[in-house]
Amino acid sequence: MKVLVISDSHGEGGLISKAFGIEMPDAVIFLGDGLSDFLEFRDYELPGNVNTFLVTGNCDTEYLDEYVYRQVAVIGGVRVFLTHGDRYNVRYDLTDLCSDAYSENCSIALYGHTHVQKKSQVMGVTAVNPGALNRGDYAVITTSGGKAEISLRSLPFLKRV
Repeated sequence: MKVLVISDSHGEGGLISKAFGIEMPDAVIFLGDGLSDFLEFRDYELPGNVNTFLVTGNCDTEYLDEYVYRQVAVIGGVRVFLTHGDRYNVRYDLTDLCSDAYSENCSIALYGHTHVQKKSQVMGVTAVNPGALNRGDYAVITTSGGKAEISLRSLPFLKRV
């Protein structure tokens, strides 16, 4: 299973379509900050056979009553912890994030918020920030046999700012 992981689109919803078109995934995870961009894409452009998972970010205040800020998803037999990261102080340390992921028996913790692509190991949990999609950054998770490979990627045509 191939999963597109995106975060922090911040009004650049067209980039969701571009990343999706390049990767052609089986599922899409949105990690907050630009939730209206993702909902528009999901409702009007996304093929019906593609699963979606989403959480709110600190800039998605209009959706806080409707959607959660954290969740656990099982993707291709892999337990994945999803959150935006602002409530976990991820700018400074990944311990709280990975502790919650570990307590939920997740091997992967996905977060956004910092706009910086990063993959690291904390407490036996692989913590991954796909970076900010509004800068062209995203991640891809490929699962097979209950194991996951994670790659950090960027849109090839977008000049970084």
